Formats: sequence, structure tokens, C-alpha cells
Amino acid sequence: MYRAVGFRIDLTHSQRRHISRIRECQRFVYNRAVERLLQDPTLTRYDLQKEFTDLRRNTPHLRDVERTYQDTAIHQARTAAGLSNKCGNGNLKFRTKRNDGGLAVVCDIPPKYVNNEHASVPGLGVVRMYEEQPYQYPNNWLNRARSFQLVDVTPGSWTHVKPADRIYRLYVVYDLPDAARAVTGVAAGLDRGITNPTVVCKTDGETVQFVCYDTATAFRTNQSRNDTARRTIKRRNEHSRSTKK
Repeated sequence: MYRAVGFRIDLTHSQRRHISRIRECQRFVYNRAVERLLQDPTLTRYDLQKEFTDLRRNTPHLRDVERTYQDTAIHQARTAAGLSNKCGNGNLKFRTKRNDGGLAVVCDIPPKYVNNEHASVPGLGVVRMYEEQPYQYPNNWLNRARSFQLVDVTPGSWTHVKPADRIYRLYVVYDLPDAARAVTGVAAGLDRGITNPTVVCKTDGETVQFVCYDTATAFRTNQSRNDTARRTIKRRNEHSRSTKK
């Protein structure tokens, strides 16, 4: 299980300017990945990164931003394509410049621990965090961090706010350890039905209990959508990685 904790952070003028460059770069890379996926949905994350490497070498403004932020944008585009193909209609949306002010800067690697008031993030260096909830090293959220987001939360119209007056928050995504499950000595067997009800059999060695769940109604409700998905998969290239997935 994952959870995010947010802190207001104090940035320098150079760090604020660099965040704008990172945000614009992520938007550009994400839109380019979406454009390529609309042309060829079978492209994997590795394929997109390989193409982007050549583009990065020939584009000066991309080289000014750390590669990790750009790889995250490619990962987000590939994830959005997978969800759209699985649960939607396959149409991906571009990130427009109009929404750039409220767009979060995302990074797939965790920030580094400095102390209880400071953390180090790629490209920005050390940032100061205003404590908004109690936490204590070494058992704090940063030890289990997975990724982070930088979000502009300036109130009002962001286009009329001076860069020095902007407010940023750092959201750190971390692992939440699963609670230990108590041993009850009860064994359960599950017969999962599709067109028929699902039957669960529980026993503790002495008594046996049967529980029945109605799954047939849900199957009939979604049958039309499932049939459409099967027909779509049948028309696609059966050897592609996305089809197998």
C-alpha cells in the first residue's frame, strides 16, 4: 500500500526557475510520447526511451533538464496508454500549455534524506520543508519513499503571481507496510465462477461453512463490454507485447 505526505517547501529563485523548465520539459516529452503511442500502440517504455535518447542529444533545452524527470514523463504516457486500452477507448489526451501552471512535476525516484528539515531532490539540490505533521528519523516516511511530486499550490490566478510569491508543496509517496495477519487456523477454498455464482468453503478442521456470492449478475451486466474488448484484441497483432499484456 502507498501513501503520500505533503510539506510546504522553501525554494530559492534559481530553484523556482528550474522547476518551470522541468515542468515544460515533462509536458513536451509526455506529449511526444502520446503522439508516438497514437501512431503505434505497441511501443514499449524501452522503445520510447530509445527514441527519446536521439532526440535529447539534438535538442539543447532537453539536455538542460535531468533525464530522470523526462523518463518519468515517458513512463506516465505508457501507463496512461495501458489504462486507456484496458479500461477506456484507447484515446490519449495531450498535456496543454494552458494547464501548465497547475501541472505537478513528478519524479519516479525518492528524495534523499538530509535531516528532519531538509531533503535533496534531483536538479534542485537541498530544499527546506516546513513541518506540518510529526515525524522522526529513522522511522519516518522518507526511509520508505518511492517517488515524489512538486505541486504549485499558489492560490488565485497563477498567471498574475510573481515567481517569488509562488507556493510549492512536496508530496512524497512512500510504502505503507502491511499489518501482520493473525493466524486463525481457518482454511478457505474458493471456486470462482463467471457465469455461475462463486462458492467459498471455510473449515477449521471440525466445522465446514459454505458461502455463496452472486457473480452471474455482474457478468451479465458487463458482458457487452467484455465482448467488445475480446473483438478488439482479436483484431490486433497477437505477437505484440501490449496485446499479450
